[in-house]
Amino acid sequence: MLEDTTRSELVVTLKRERESQGEELIEAIVELDEQRRLGIFFEPVIQYSEKRYSLAQSIVPGTKNAFGIILHNIQAFVRLFNNELSVEKSIRGPVGVAKAYGSDQSLFGLRFWRVMGIWSMVTVFWNLLPLPKSTIWQSVPLLYEWISNKPFNRRSYDRLVNSPYFLAAGLMIYILVGDILSILF
Repeated sequence: MLEDTTRSELVVTLKRERESQGEELIEAIVELDEQRRLGIFFEPVIQYSEKRYSLAQSIVPGTKNAFGIILHNIQAFVRLFNNELSVEKSIRGPVGVAKAYGSDQSLFGLRFWRVMGIWSMVTVFWNLLPLPKSTIWQSVPLLYEWISNKPFNRRSYDRLVNSPYFLAAGLMIYILVGDILSILF
């Protein structure tokens, strides 16, 4: 509450710090209410809207959104590997997935299907990554045999197929420890 001013408007300078963009100064003219108070509120970053489509109408925007998710995942992985994003803040496990559903029960159904759609498209993208039992591990020996006209060594094939299990186990341990630390601290 401001008591030492008789004006109904004030010039306020806000200092906002962002990791990706640095420090930013914002100057705004604000109005005081009848009781000489200045209030601050935050608008949500993501605005959900609903538009109803028929089955035929939904094919084009649904396909566009689905492949947009794959594109966003590829861009995120590129930014992760170029150290533009923090791995600790970008990758989440079960706790992060639970937070994606949100706590507002009125929007739970919309968020549930949105998150499930995202997961299904992420799974499509993951088939291209070196994960256990993904199609890329079966394709590499076939490509080698096709190009060289020689059979792929069985011992090398076993190592190739089993090595992603160690990668996946290490990644899961890293993600779960990060989730636990984010809850504790």
